[in-house]
Amino acid sequence: MVMKSVKVFKDPGAFKILADETRRKIIYLLRVKERTVSQIAEELGKTPQVIYHHIRKLLDAGMVEVAKEVRIDHFIETYYQATAEVFECVCAEECRSIDTAAEELKKKPKAATSSSEPS
Repeated sequence: MVMKSVKVFKDPGAFKILADETRRKIIYLLRVKERTVSQIAEELGKTPQVIYHHIRKLLDAGMVEVAKEVRIDHFIETYYQATAEVFECVCAEECRSIDTAAEELKKKPKAATSSSEPS
C-alpha cells in the first residue's frame, strides 16, 4: 500500500486522538517503516498490550492501517503503517497538522493529569 502525503480529517474527535504522546510516537514510527505491535512496544519501552490499545484507536480513526500479514509458524504477524505523512484537520480553528500540534505541546509545561487510558 502506498502512503498518502496528506490525509485530511473533518472530525475533530479523530484528530484529538493524537493528543496522546504515545500515539504520536507510534505514528512517527509507522511513517518511516511498517512495524508489528511487538516491534513498536520494544522501541517505545511499553508492553504489547498497551501498544495494541493505541493501535486500535489509531486504526478506528483511520490514521494507521494494516500493511501486511505474515505467517510465521502458527502465528500471523500483522504489520501496520501510517496512512499519511501528515494529518490535517479542516474542521475548526483549533485543528492543525500533527507536526504543528506536537511542536506546540513540546513548548507547554507538563501539567499533572490523570487518565484512565494506558500510556
